[in-house]
Amino acid sequence: MRITVVCSVYPPAQAGEAAHAAHLCKHLVAAGQSVTLITSKIDGVTPEGEGFAINTDMKNWGWSEMRTLKRALGQSRPDAVLLIYLGPIYRRHPMITFLPTFCRGLKPRPVVISQFENTPGADPTTMEARLGRKLASIWAGSAGLEYRYGTLLRDSDAVITLCRPHLDVLAGFYPAVEKKSRVIPAPPLLEVLSDPDGTIRAETRRKLGYTDDDFVVSYFGFIYPQKGVETAIEAVSFAAAKVPNIKLLLIGGSPTGADQKDPGYAGRMRKMADDMGLASRATWTGHIAEETDVSRHLHASDVSLMPFVQGIRLNNSSCAVVTSHGLPVVASRGETLEPEFVDRENVLLFPAGNSRAAADALSEVANDPSLRQKLRSGAAAFSQGRSSWTAVIRQTLEVCRPAPAA
Repeated sequence: MRITVVCSVYPPAQAGEAAHAAHLCKHLVAAGQSVTLITSKIDGVTPEGEGFAINTDMKNWGWSEMRTLKRALGQSRPDAVLLIYLGPIYRRHPMITFLPTFCRGLKPRPVVISQFENTPGADPTTMEARLGRKLASIWAGSAGLEYRYGTLLRDSDAVITLCRPHLDVLAGFYPAVEKKSRVIPAPPLLEVLSDPDGTIRAETRRKLGYTDDDFVVSYFGFIYPQKGVETAIEAVSFAAAKVPNIKLLLIGGSPTGADQKDPGYAGRMRKMADDMGLASRATWTGHIAEETDVSRHLHASDVSLMPFVQGIRLNNSSCAVVTSHGLPVVASRGETLEPEFVDRENVLLFPAGNSRAAADALSEVANDPSLRQKLRSGAAAFSQGRSSWTAVIRQTLEVCRPAPAA
C-alpha cells in the first residue's frame, strides 16, 4: 500500500509531532508499506527518511500553497493519506483542515485519515486566512463544518485520536465522528536501548555523578506548563525528608517554534528548584539530540515521575517511552482515567497537582522494593500492549485499508 503522511514538522524540529511523524513513517516502511512524507522546507537542512521519500515543497501551509500540496499528493499517488494534525504546528492556519475534501479530487481517490495529536485546532487571525476559510467553506459545503477543524471531522474517512478524552472533545463538536474514529495510543517515540546486564545504567549513573545508593527520580519530556514540572520539583523536595538520597533527573528541553507556549517557563522552574533546596539534587539535561542518549538517561533512573496537569493519558508518548524501559511509574490522576492505567499495578497514582501526595508516592516506591518490582513488571506488560509499535502499526493499517466513504 502507498501511504502519504502529511506533517508540517520533522526532525530536527523539537516537537513531539516531528518525532511521531519520523517514527511512524519508519515503522510503516518496516511493515512493508511504501511511504512518502510531505513536510516543511527547513533552510539549511536536507531531511532524510529511513526507507521513505520526503517532499519538502511546503513552506507556510497557507492558502497560496493548496496547489503545491495537491501536486505533492498527486505525485505520490497514495492509496491512503494520513494527516498528523495539531493546530499550532500549522500556525493555526485553516488551510490544512480542508485536506480531506480536496483529496476527493485526486485520481485515484485515497482513503484520508486525520490523526489528532491533541485537540487545539485552527484559529485564523489574519484577514487573508479568514477570507480564505470563508471561501473554502462555501466550496466544501457549510453543513457539518466546524470552525476549528474545517472538514477534518466531516470528510475524513477515519479519525484517529491518541486517547479517549480527545475523542470525547471532538465528538462534542461533531457527534457523527464517533462512528469512524479509533483511539490508537501514542507509541514510544525514540529508540530504546537494551540493557539486560545493567552496563548502560552503571556507566550513565557514573557519568552523572550518582552513587549506587542514590534514588533517581526521572522526569522525561518537554519543559512546559502542562507537564506539571512544578509538581515534580515540589514532590522531590518534600520527599527528601523520607528519602535522603533522592535525586531529580529532568530529561528534555523546551519546545521550539509553535509549541513554545511560555519561553520563560524553564528558567522559572530552575529558579524554583534552587529556591526549594534542590540545587545539588537536580540535574537538567536540556534537549538531547541523540535518542540513544535519552534512553541511557532513562536506564540510569529508578522511577519515572509523570505529573501531568490533566493527569496521565494514553496520548502521553513519554509514558510509552518510560514503560518500554521497564521503569516504575508514579503519575498524576486527572478527572478521568482510562482503563489501561491500573493503580498499584502498572502505575502508582496521585491527584493531579498535589505535590504532597506525589512526595508520599515517591517515598513509598523508594522504601518498598516489592512495590517497585510490581510496578516494573506492570510497566513492562503495559509497554507490550496497545501503545507498542506492533499494535500501533497494526491498528493504523486497519484504518488505512477501508474504502472511502461516499
